[in-house]
Amino acid sequence: MMILFVQIPTTCAIETSNQDKALTFLTDVAQLDMSLYTVKLVQHDESFPPHLKGLSFESIIYDLYWKNESLLHITFTFIDNKFDICNILPTKGSPIYAEPQATKPIDSVKDILDRYLTYSQAVYIKNMQAVLNKVDSTNATATFGDVKLVTSTMKTPQGTTYEIFEWIYTIDGIDVQPNNLTVYFEDGVFKSLSDKWGLFKLGSSSVNISQEEAIDIAKKAANAHTLLVWRGEWVEIPFNLGDELSVNFFTYPRGEDLTVFPLWDIELYFDKADSLVNGLRYGIWADTGEIAFCNELSYGGESIGEVTSPTLQSDGSDVLILVVLAVIVAVVVASTVVLWKK
Repeated sequence: MMILFVQIPTTCAIETSNQDKALTFLTDVAQLDMSLYTVKLVQHDESFPPHLKGLSFESIIYDLYWKNESLLHITFTFIDNKFDICNILPTKGSPIYAEPQATKPIDSVKDILDRYLTYSQAVYIKNMQAVLNKVDSTNATATFGDVKLVTSTMKTPQGTTYEIFEWIYTIDGIDVQPNNLTVYFEDGVFKSLSDKWGLFKLGSSSVNISQEEAIDIAKKAANAHTLLVWRGEWVEIPFNLGDELSVNFFTYPRGEDLTVFPLWDIELYFDKADSLVNGLRYGIWADTGEIAFCNELSYGGESIGEVTSPTLQSDGSDVLILVVLAVIVAVVVASTVVLWKK
């Protein structure tokens, strides 16, 4: 018999409707055998993050126990009372299922989509099912209507294999990456489902600035950039742009609402510089040619300083393993080009 320990924070009484939705997801979509597990509610918080522009954000965390053999740490988030993310992180043993699970992720994800359609009643799932039927393995891309499916597989040096299925909203040739549904597996075991479909809207599909024009804008800005390094005092460090650069194209928030616009993301690398900074990263709006942001890059490609940047803010759901996040980021980038000037 399932035992539920409810621990609602005394500072904020929250209705349990989304707790019910979370537990139903575990039964109906993840197919965990909830009759065996003891369920403990660890946390339930509600907030209104500025970047969600007035929409509510709920975070719900459960621990599921079965004897001393299976312990699952499960996190849910809901945005505006709509399912957002479920992450299932086993901390001991493996998940216990009420029904046998498919052995191949391509078959398992089909079953999960079927169950998620019933759970969510979201009609857009049907197009996702249609495009999924066009691929038979990971490391494939297919499109059906306004839905693009990108699948990816990665094996870590430790031998762990991740399979990722990501459906992206696409319109007028522009991928609206923030509008996506993602399912991922670790060594064939279902670990996460994220559904942000319809959360963002595309402000413009106009691409008035070509890749070459965007590179030129970034280079002109870089040549006028002042690189300052703290060495007891701020010291200006000279640098020269090298021939290597990389270009990404994706959509990015702009303004005060949940609207994204096409953006060229350009990294320019130094030929040499007497500092830990090895390059500059520029965001160039593809519809206007204006500079969205400029970041200084350290060795390894990380941004270590910002000049101006409307950076994406976390919605509080960044609980996936970092290596998996890196894979997802690689998947959602519509195109990546590394250019070498001969």
